[in-house]
Amino acid sequence: MPSIKSFVELRKQQRFNLKDGVFVEFYKPRLFNWGSPRIVNYAQITEISEGGLGFIYVDREMWSLDLNELTISDNIHKTKIDKIPFKVLRDFPISKLPNSKYLRKCGVKFGELTSDQKSGLYSLFHTLP
Repeated sequence: MPSIKSFVELRKQQRFNLKDGVFVEFYKPRLFNWGSPRIVNYAQITEISEGGLGFIYVDREMWSLDLNELTISDNIHKTKIDKIPFKVLRDFPISKLPNSKYLRKCGVKFGELTSDQKSGLYSLFHTLP
């Protein structure tokens, strides 16, 4: 079994730890091309890099909805980066809550980003404290 040190060394991009105000949002696509998508869940981002992000959420059967795009919202600087394709790399429980749900940690990898999405991430990294 690989050590924790070897996992850290596999990281290719610098991670930025986040405090408050930057969220990941997941939307359920509409069946037809009219109307706005409905938000399914959101979570506070704990870390982010050019290649992906990590967040903590309360287990609500979120991944059973076949989600494949996310939005990053920075409420402090009023930045929003929409429709980022992603793939879940890991998702595991951190602790059990009194209501029988779990607090979970999830890590996702971004898919192919557009130039606007890359630019949005770049500006987000340069506004972080």
